[in-house]
Amino acid sequence: MIAIEVLASYNKIGKIDLEQLNNNINTNIPGEKSGLPITSLPATISIDGYEFEISEDGNVRDESKLVADVEAPKLWKKTKRLDENWYSYGGQKVSTPKLVGTMTPIVYTGNLSNETNKWANAITADGSMFVWIPRFAYKITPNKEGEGGYHSNIAGAIDIIFIDINNKPLNSEDEGKTITIDTTDEEAGIGKEFNGTDGKWLVHPAFTSKPENGGWDKELTGIWVGKFESTGEYDSESATGTLSVRPAVLSLREMTINEQYKFAKSAKFSETVTLNSHMAKNSEWGATAYLAHSEYGVHGNEVEKFGNSNSYTGGSNDINTIYTTNANQSTTYNATGVYDMSGGAWERTASYLNSKENNSEDNLSKNGGTSKGDLYGADESEQSTSTKWKTVYTLNSYSNTSGMKGDALYETSTNIPNWSSWFGEIGLFPVDMRVPFFIRSGNSSREDAGIFCFSHSSCVKATTDSFRVVLAP
Repeated sequence: MIAIEVLASYNKIGKIDLEQLNNNINTNIPGEKSGLPITSLPATISIDGYEFEISEDGNVRDESKLVADVEAPKLWKKTKRLDENWYSYGGQKVSTPKLVGTMTPIVYTGNLSNETNKWANAITADGSMFVWIPRFAYKITPNKEGEGGYHSNIAGAIDIIFIDINNKPLNSEDEGKTITIDTTDEEAGIGKEFNGTDGKWLVHPAFTSKPENGGWDKELTGIWVGKFESTGEYDSESATGTLSVRPAVLSLREMTINEQYKFAKSAKFSETVTLNSHMAKNSEWGATAYLAHSEYGVHGNEVEKFGNSNSYTGGSNDINTIYTTNANQSTTYNATGVYDMSGGAWERTASYLNSKENNSEDNLSKNGGTSKGDLYGADESEQSTSTKWKTVYTLNSYSNTSGMKGDALYETSTNIPNWSSWFGEIGLFPVDMRVPFFIRSGNSSREDAGIFCFSHSSCVKATTDSFRVVLAP
């Protein structure tokens, strides 16, 4: 990564020394450059086709502490939204990725091991990276050997059809299929060979206007999921910092879950439009995991575990390694997928169990916050109500009739309360106020980590726990 100090140079009276700035860029940054020499600020220069905006005080893209990677333009490049090579979800028609502000499509220029499934990627003004999860309906079925599937610890299959905002199939071969939004329907999201029924296609709750099921406050054509665990800087005393989503740097940790929740909601990524940035909920984790497991991701295989104990995003502090050697750590087995969902750091979600039982230690209010707007909230109504920002579970959530589907919990695991998830990954549901919060992924030291892994936690400040950002523009 290029530290901002490489570009910005100051003389003794605090003004930018343009001669030294030009010299630093020419000497310390490799690549083909244009826009030099810089004669005044602000200015825009290009390095290997990637534009850098330098403000009057020498900062690059204002809020960003790091600018684009030196190696990145050799591995990916900006493109146009009409570029036919931008994405491919198995050649299927999907909802068009929603770009707002200066969000720009990017394509990967290296060899992709999986050319059929190339998920849409975009970059924000500060260089943060996001991946498009298009609206879909799903069924969980046994695997090709006829084993496992719904509410089992043996990995089944997840079949997906892409739909529009009115829940109509986007592809002709899916026309006539029975699609429902009713999560309480016992046949919803369950495929053939379960209870003697063929089941119904369930619109994934993350895309719906039902916050009580993990949805938003409106119907969504898709969501942008952070390509990596969250990165950046945060100061607990001032509750300020810079949030980003970048490869090859240490993920952002050492925060309480409430600090992470509020920080994610405040993130702008140097954009001036509303991004509806927020901490991922269980439903959004589930939507990403289900698409990953389907034929449009790794097609029933297990996402390779993140083996880097230092928790560099993407599994390495080397950009080239992330997009090549570590390709099987992504949800597509290539550079276009979502990384860090199998190991790395534990990832907290904006989801918790609201229970007063066994309250020997109340970490729910201690770490979830009891002020208005905190993750837990100021009063009983706020604390017990799911919103577009968070999902509240009860002890009844153990039951598949409770309506909680799509979150990669009950549907992809078995045995209550110490569950075992698909691929033998750990499954521990929160049971009381001591450990009321959900954490996903598992860390790099666990053999039972993975995209279907979940556990419970007190969510104090910890070096092992990060979080992921989702955008719903």
